[in-house]
Formats: sequence, C-alpha cells, structure tokens
Amino acid sequence: MTTSKSFLIYKHLEPVINQLSDKDAGILFKAIFLYERTQEEPKLTAEANIVFTMFKMYLDNARCKYEQRCETNRNNAKRAKAKGSESLPIGSKRNPIAPNNNNNNNINNNTNKKILSKKKGTYTKAQWRGIDE
Repeated sequence: MTTSKSFLIYKHLEPVINQLSDKDAGILFKAIFLYERTQEEPKLTAEANIVFTMFKMYLDNARCKYEQRCETNRNNAKRAKAKGSESLPIGSKRNPIAPNNNNNNNINNNTNKKILSKKKGTYTKAQWRGIDE
C-alpha cells in the first residue's frame, strides 16, 4: 500500500462541521488525521461519528484513486525500462525543454494590384502611394 503525503478536506462539508460543537469539531479534525495515518476508525461521539462517516467516504475514495495512479505509474515505468528507454517527462531536470531554434522569417510578398480604401474606393498601389504624400 502506498501512502500519500496529503489529503483533501472539501469546503462543501463546512456547513456540516459547523453543526458540531467546537470540542467535537476539534476531536473530529484529529480523528481525520489519525484515520489517514492508520486507517483505524476512531471512537467518537454520535454527532462527530456521523460527520466522520462522510469524511471517511471522501478519504477512502481519494486513497483508492491515488493507489491506482501509483500502480499505473509503476507499470508505465516498468514498460519504459523494458524497452531500454530512459524517457523522462519534458522539462524534468535530466530532460530539459529543448530551445526552439526555428528561424521563422515570414515575408509577405503581396501581389494584389488593388488596395481598398474606406474613404475613396479602390486604388492601384501607385495611386495609394500618392495619397500618403
């Protein structure tokens, strides 16, 4: 079993916690940390236990997803090692992002003979140059 370094407490559960006394809320908070470390259900008051059950569902679901992600990453690493590839994610310390050395000289050679003007209609390039002067 893999243990993560963190867990989430969702904001939408705040109204439920606000229904508890400050003492029960503090005990619940400590119980959540204990549960995440040991997966043992703590002994709580009836009210705190109801709220803990809701948190427990979220915590268990997040732990399951984390373990699945770790397993997927392990399998991907094994496959990459079996291929003899030492591929690392782009931007990692051993595989920095390569600089873009493309020389993009965009030159527009517009061969249109007429240029549209909003003021006086359609002009040729020669006429347009004369207007600017």
